[in-house]
Amino acid sequence: MEFLRSAPRTDLHCSVSQVRSMQSCGKRFEYRYILGAEAEHRSPNLVLGSAVHEALASYYGSIRNGRVPVAEGVMAAFSDAFDEEIAKEPAVLLEEGQTAGELKDEGVRLVEAFLRDVKPPDRVFSVESAFACDVVTPETGEVLEEQLVGYLDAVVEDAGRLVVLEHKTAARAWSADQLEHDLQVSLYAAVTGADLVRLQVATKTKVPKLLTYDLTRTEKAQVEAVSVVCQVLKAIRAGAFWHSRGWQCKDCEFRARCAA
Repeated sequence: MEFLRSAPRTDLHCSVSQVRSMQSCGKRFEYRYILGAEAEHRSPNLVLGSAVHEALASYYGSIRNGRVPVAEGVMAAFSDAFDEEIAKEPAVLLEEGQTAGELKDEGVRLVEAFLRDVKPPDRVFSVESAFACDVVTPETGEVLEEQLVGYLDAVVEDAGRLVVLEHKTAARAWSADQLEHDLQVSLYAAVTGADLVRLQVATKTKVPKLLTYDLTRTEKAQVEAVSVVCQVLKAIRAGAFWHSRGWQCKDCEFRARCAA
């Protein structure tokens, strides 16, 4: 992929998660990354997702190191990460009537579903590996000042294919549109040149389960994703921080400030 060139990380960069944040709501991006505003609270979904990620990193880390993952060890990694996250400030904004213990129990069920449903890969090359890429504007060939950076949850070999694994927690199965157009998948395909990106989505349904989606991206889709990054960076430079009112406002850590 000629529009994202691997390079040593520089001070001027923007992460994949920051690009997605800016897409979701420019004002939230401004509060968090430009103004460095103090968060009013933390989202339970983020706390839960972070702890589940630690558990899955433990699972794949064991395979990378030549060991068979042990369920008790994976669960301990989740429990330790959750306890650490829940103790941080600011406080977690729990659902009405929800307790931290209930949130932790939900996470335990998600990790149990992962351990029950996951198919181990043949080989694990890396876990939580960082990348940094120079960004080349597809339309003009200009190399931007800002790099694109991020972390890959895991890179593995499965049935002779190079696969990027991305772990998610979600309330339900992803829609066909989400799967086809997710920007993160397109960028990870472009960054790595992998045969496919595998989303492993632990769903918070009544009976939690692990849904696996093996996704590929055409070169056209990858180029389009790089163009989106270029446009987002252009908006950031211009200070175009718009409000996006919608479902995302419920858990926003700046909602009181934004509404004032």
